[in-house]
Amino acid sequence: MAGPARRPNISRLWAALLIGMGLAGTAAPAAAQTYPERYVRVIMPLGPGGVGDVFLRALGQEVSKGLGQSIVVENRPGGATNVGTQACAQAAPDGYTLCMLAIDSVSIAPFFYKSIPFNPQDFVPITRFFFIVEGMMVHPSLNVSTVAELIALSKAKPKTLSYATQANALTLFMEGFKRDTGADLQRVPFQSGGEATSAVLGGHVPVGYFGIGNLLPHVRDGRIKMLAVDTPQRTPLYPAAPTLAEAGYKGIPIRPWWGLFAPAGTPQPIVERIHREVMRVMNDPAFRERHLISVGLDPAPTTQDEFVRFLKDDRALAERLVKESGLGNQ
Repeated sequence: MAGPARRPNISRLWAALLIGMGLAGTAAPAAAQTYPERYVRVIMPLGPGGVGDVFLRALGQEVSKGLGQSIVVENRPGGATNVGTQACAQAAPDGYTLCMLAIDSVSIAPFFYKSIPFNPQDFVPITRFFFIVEGMMVHPSLNVSTVAELIALSKAKPKTLSYATQANALTLFMEGFKRDTGADLQRVPFQSGGEATSAVLGGHVPVGYFGIGNLLPHVRDGRIKMLAVDTPQRTPLYPAAPTLAEAGYKGIPIRPWWGLFAPAGTPQPIVERIHREVMRVMNDPAFRERHLISVGLDPAPTTQDEFVRFLKDDRALAERLVKESGLGNQ
């Protein structure tokens, strides 16, 4: 005959639980001390070959030398960068998945779309990488040479001129530019930067606001005109182009940027280790010149705290611009 059931020893259970909690609390620091023990992947929410992707691969090669493990770039394009951003949000927070994300998904998407499969709290900001140097571009057939002439032409021919856009940040800039100046330009959205630039180069959509890196050869050979750039000073890559402020437009301060993030919950010691290695590379003058400045990227690395403060202000600006544009809840 079975004896009476033994009652659990409550004091022993509490002791076991406290020991387990203590072990769990030491797991993250222990993991950070041996990190990394295998390759680290970095999710890029665009396809391969763009200036940002090329930069990330060059950065990864240099960072891997400090970490002692390979950095593997994983391209996850689609959904206006939302596919790759979601993959990052859902990844294990162990330091072996990082992600290169942009203004579109981190700052703008929460206000632009009715629903998205992630939110800003899903990520730990590590550092901002760079701003993209943007230029106001037009097809030569418009016969305009300045921003003021473009505005005047659009007003003289209402509802006939259009601009190409492939990113929400660029759309918000152009819609703000229209409100501020009275320019009459119709929005034509495209799925990719390649499609948008091809449309402007072909004259099908005569106006665009694009990163200058891939278009400089076409500017220099006269296939497209660059009326102004968004940098505080003229870019050394094409000093003939005035800044937007010099061209008479001192409007909204939105600039497309990219930065490095990790899934929320990634141990802080690991985040700090990654930040140190990235800063070591980003602060190297030769690396900055070859992989950033020379291809139309404006270096803008930050401390982790600086990046957090920047994102707070950037999201507030994005929320205001989306509301003013009337393009939210898509």
